[in-house]
Amino acid sequence: MSTGITYVSEAAVAPDALLVPSGQPMDLFEVLVDRVDAETWIRFRFVVPSIARARGEVSFFDVQDDFEYLCTRVALPYLIERNLSADAVVVSLLDQPAEFGQADETVTQFVEVFRVTDGICAWEAL
Repeated sequence: MSTGITYVSEAAVAPDALLVPSGQPMDLFEVLVDRVDAETWIRFRFVVPSIARARGEVSFFDVQDDFEYLCTRVALPYLIERNLSADAVVVSLLDQPAEFGQADETVTQFVEVFRVTDGICAWEAL
């Protein structure tokens, strides 16, 4: 259960950091720190317009390799640079910016959760 969100930033990421396996253009638009039960979850939210259902261009399967890449190449360095620790790293891809925690049927969103163990992002089945 979520107990609160702390807005961290709209931190910019170096352009080459977002050369993801799928080749889809995307931008990091916010990072949030969330308490889920007794754990700290840090959420990295990326805008990827091509995943919009209405456009029908890109499916979850087209971008599935991007999640681990973004955890490893964006989230982990971000945590290290800011001396943050997390029990879980959440990588979300949205077709448009949306307020966290608010239902919006017009937004397409794909989400994966990772545990960080020994500096490696390990996918978490939820």
